Amino acid sequence: MGSTGREGKTFYERIEVWACNQCASSLRPLVEEGMARGEIRWTDPELLSQALVGLTQHIASYWLQHQEVYTRKQIKDFLFHLF
Repeated sequence: MGSTGREGKTFYERIEVWACNQCASSLRPLVEEGMARGEIRWTDPELLSQALVGLTQHIASYWLQHQEVYTRKQIKDFLFHLF
């Protein structure tokens, strides 16, 4: 088990949150651009970016547990068409 730090979270939990926030920060300008073009319905761009990262992370985790059901390409195509 990893050592705990701030708020009782392990190093791995903290790094996971950091990585998700980094991904959301990178995604946010694209989300804002899509909203400005009218391609994405306007909403809070920070929350939408976080939601998209969380959804993608969950689908990846789900696939790792169900690789016998879905191929990597099926997951990639699903996410591509979803977004």
